[in-house]
Amino acid sequence: ASRFENVALIFHDIVTPKFNWQGSYQLVHTGRTYENDPGGIGFQPEGHDYSNYVGSINTATLRGTAQLMPWLSLTGGYEFERESYFDHQDNNLPALERVIERTHAHQESNAGFFAAQFALLNRRLQISLSGRAQAFELSSPEFQYSGTANPYANIAVSVPHALTGDASIAYLMKSNTKLRAHAGNSYRAPALFERFGAGFYNNPANGAVIFSPYGDPRLAPDRYNSFDAGLDQYLFGNRLRVSAT
Repeated sequence: ASRFENVALIFHDIVTPKFNWQGSYQLVHTGRTYENDPGGIGFQPEGHDYSNYVGSINTATLRGTAQLMPWLSLTGGYEFERESYFDHQDNNLPALERVIERTHAHQESNAGFFAAQFALLNRRLQISLSGRAQAFELSSPEFQYSGTANPYANIAVSVPHALTGDASIAYLMKSNTKLRAHAGNSYRAPALFERFGAGFYNNPANGAVIFSPYGDPRLAPDRYNSFDAGLDQYLFGNRLRVSAT
């Protein structure tokens, strides 16, 4: 059984032709329940396997954009995000073989960001610069393990701060040829399920149902660097564009 909920609210205010601001809120919530009983063909559990996973992400953002000069636009803002995770496992076997597990954790992050866009040389030269700084705070997870050891109990978890940036430039020549280049980096913190998730699986050799922690609290963030350059050639009164990157 699965349930998915998504809510998005945006308030946008154009204060003057040169300044506007926007506030937004988004919720993503998922709930999944897996149940498996002894009936059925193939390998099945001896008891009633029960797994429940619940996760949600709340995001609130405030940003403003100003046209400071005819050739300069500046955007700045703040973002708050809270991620929550819960799971519950129970194989419902007799007392000596029973495994019960519950995990609850949440993480918050605060981020500030900016973007600047320059239009120079009669708007033939376009330059864009942006940056973002994000700090994370992970609460002490709550664990309840019965019938099996808790591998997460004594592992300290910290999430490094994230600093990301992006720069791009484009120049339109009089021959209607646009030259462009871009460089940037990005960052993704591991999700709470990737750190603390757990569940049941079937041993393919004998069909035995085994409880297994899936997560690794020591996971490092994903980090990416990207670079590209190319050109666009406009032909036949801009009706045809040929591009290479």
